[in-house]
Amino acid sequence: MGERFPRLLRRALVPPIYLAVVVVGWTLLSLPLYVDSRTMLWPALGGFSVTVLFLLSGIRLLRLYVVGHEVTHWLAAKLFRRRTGSFRADACSGSIEVEDPNALIVLAPYFIPAYTLAWVGVYGIVRMWIDPLPDWGMALFCGGIGATYAFHLTLTLLALQRGQEDLRLCGPVFSVGVILLGNLVLVFLAMVVADRLWSLAFHILAQRALDVGYLLGDALRLGRTFMRRARLAP
Repeated sequence: MGERFPRLLRRALVPPIYLAVVVVGWTLLSLPLYVDSRTMLWPALGGFSVTVLFLLSGIRLLRLYVVGHEVTHWLAAKLFRRRTGSFRADACSGSIEVEDPNALIVLAPYFIPAYTLAWVGVYGIVRMWIDPLPDWGMALFCGGIGATYAFHLTLTLLALQRGQEDLRLCGPVFSVGVILLGNLVLVFLAMVVADRLWSLAFHILAQRALDVGYLLGDALRLGRTFMRRARLAP
């Protein structure tokens, strides 16, 4: 019963998780219209693109990725007050012992970009001393966000392509949904924090949630109408 309940819970969470993916993803398509393209959008896209090309050229920095991956497991375990054991990170793979890990501990490295969060921490410290940042400083910060997130996303996709035991532990459908939602939420928050779009961004998010709800309701009504007509047909 103990293992069956989490399995049923994961299955019940799959539809709302994927609906949330649609809502947040749709919101992200709207936000670039409201950010400063000169100091934020283009530097972030530039840092992202250059890093992807660099990584795909064959220079992967795998040990750096593995260390960040396992440290994220460790931090998630500590957040949920789980005991941890031996830690290993080499050039190709790593592992950490965690007592009774839950789904978020298992999947955390796939949707939490460790080095992006570290870069945001540096930004926060700098803003304590220099506020407001000059335009070149904001461009540098956004370029770093793009670069570190590209590092996380590219190597995570390459790791998932090879197959990961972490996804099999929680089921691939649930795991992919959590990973997608987690990444989208973090990109959303990065854009909101960088340009201080709090009220606007959450207004758009709420509107997109309502739009998805209306579309889902229309689809359900259309489906019921179709089924009734199908039953009445000779």
